[in-house]
Amino acid sequence: MAAFYMRQHSHFIQVSTLQSKVKAGIDKHHLSYVLANELEGDHRDEAKKKLIETLEKEIDWPLLASSSDHPTDLNVSAKAIADVVKAVKE
Repeated sequence: MAAFYMRQHSHFIQVSTLQSKVKAGIDKHHLSYVLANELEGDHRDEAKKKLIETLEKEIDWPLLASSSDHPTDLNVSAKAIADVVKAVKE
């Protein structure tokens, strides 16, 4: 019984860490967007260029170590978002 709870706790920690990494990536893109829209003049043009450079990079979604064994909702969601971003870029 204790092994079950240890496994559950380990999985919870792993998923929580991955969610914070995904959120950090999304926050980076959101802050770039807000910055590009808030600035004025030459700074705005530079910020928009940096935003475009940021969006052109391929997003490296973190996946669970056991993703090949047991696909989780987080892995499925990350793959779906990556597919949407790729479709929008095309």
